[in-house]
Amino acid sequence: MNDIPIFIPVKLNGKTRLSPYLSKEERYKLIICMLEDILYSIKNISKKIYIISNREIHVRDAIILKEDSLGLRNVLKIINEQASGESIFLPVDVPLIDGKDIENVLKIRKDYDYILSPARRNGISLVYRKSNKYDIMFTNKSFIDTLEYCKKNKIKYFIYFSRNLYLDIDTIEDIYEFLHLCKGRKKTYEYLNSIIKR
Repeated sequence: MNDIPIFIPVKLNGKTRLSPYLSKEERYKLIICMLEDILYSIKNISKKIYIISNREIHVRDAIILKEDSLGLRNVLKIINEQASGESIFLPVDVPLIDGKDIENVLKIRKDYDYILSPARRNGISLVYRKSNKYDIMFTNKSFIDTLEYCKKNKIKYFIYFSRNLYLDIDTIEDIYEFLHLCKGRKKTYEYLNSIIKR
């Protein structure tokens, strides 16, 4: 177990793109299930797992940082205040993540200043930074813009691709694919399988 902090922003009233299919309460439960799956997968990797949340939340194996404004630029500001050196950013909507994904990133980090993983729709599903002097581009094409940022600033970067990290859950199509791929290994699967008609 290492001391590199892992930060997970959790907006408990999020996932509004799923509102035509899931009620507010169902979306809340989905977010909690995804968070619990992630925590279970990474709990033995870092001593410092931080959840940045806009509401009170009770989970094990993590430190809670309460923050009303969860815009991603503000989240990055909080991360930079907490960690001047190495850190890992993880979104909450990648419940397929395996602890080996983080372990693989940690194994190669000595050779790079920046490691990023792509998600669907030009998103980002993981960012490792050797220092908080490096930025993360949160845009409607975060992966491409962050890659361009690294190239422009001559940052030594690596693209870590993992199917576990590539699928993030934002749409009903994502949910169907998740249910197809997961096959019951996660709390998220159990919950979605109980409420989604297929």
